Amino acid sequence: MTMSANHWSDVVANALRNGGATPPPYKLVLAELRGFASALQDELGAAVAVRVEPGFQTNAGQQFHLRLRIPAQGFEETLFRAYVPVDGYPVGLDFNAEDLVNAADVEQLRSLIGEFISRDTIRARLDLLRETAAN
Repeated sequence: MTMSANHWSDVVANALRNGGATPPPYKLVLAELRGFASALQDELGAAVAVRVEPGFQTNAGQQFHLRLRIPAQGFEETLFRAYVPVDGYPVGLDFNAEDLVNAADVEQLRSLIGEFISRDTIRARLDLLRETAAN
C-alpha cells in the first residue's frame, strides 16, 4: 500500500468509525419515515412494496424517496420526497413537485404527511395501486 493510500485509509476510517456517528435526530426522522412506509405497506398489502430510499445529498439535506413498487408488474413511482438535514430538523417535504414544506419537529412531520396522504387525489391513487397489485 502506498503512503497516499495509507493516509486515505486512516482518514476514511477515522471519519466513518470514530467521528462519523449519525446524530440521533437524523436517525429519529429516518425512523419516522420508515414507520410511515411500514404502515402504508401494511395497508396496501404484500404485492405493493413501500420503501424509504436515499437519493442525492442536497443543500436542504439528505434526500429520501418514499417509493412504491408493484414488482410483479414492473411498476414503480415516488410518492413524495423528504430532505433531512444532519441535525434532523427542519425536514423539507416535497409532495408532488410542490414547493418544499418544512416540518419543524416530529409532530409537524406526522401532521404534514398525514394531511398529504388524506388528500382525495392521493387516496384515490393509493386505492388504484392496491387494486392494480391485486390483479
